Amino acid sequence: MSCPANVVVQETSCNVVQVVTAGPQGPTGPIGNSITGPAGPTGAPGTPGGAGFLFQYQVNATLSAGSIDNFAPSGYVGGLTNCLVLTPNSGGSTLVGLSATGVHSGFSVLIWNSSSTVSINFANQASTTPTNQFVCPNLGTVALPPGAKVIAVYIGGQWTL
Repeated sequence: MSCPANVVVQETSCNVVQVVTAGPQGPTGPIGNSITGPAGPTGAPGTPGGAGFLFQYQVNATLSAGSIDNFAPSGYVGGLTNCLVLTPNSGGSTLVGLSATGVHSGFSVLIWNSSSTVSINFANQASTTPTNQFVCPNLGTVALPPGAKVIAVYIGGQWTL
């Protein structure tokens, strides 16, 4: 006698054929091993905007001469832009304030002086908009030398260098 693939045939002692079909599926077994493998190799250091660069929301801008208040260069989005690569004017540039619209407390932005010859100055608490002000070390104007970088952190409603 031939039976379908999913039917099991058993004979009893009385020569009566009893058809038994497959029952419901049993419970799922335990999850397998969840061990994490070793970390991969460290990648090469990145450059601004390049692969591997932590500060990936970058804006490049050229500063005008003199004092610049409430600075918000083209492409800058407060709370998202986390790297400003700035080229100062050859006659000197002073940042008085950086726009804090959309910025939450604790947000940081890397400010990179891309010049090889001219510093960028940061004026201490001089912005016409208090929430855009810089608080500088020793409460005085600070110069960012050519090629140097600084991280400004937005704390207490002001940018702290």
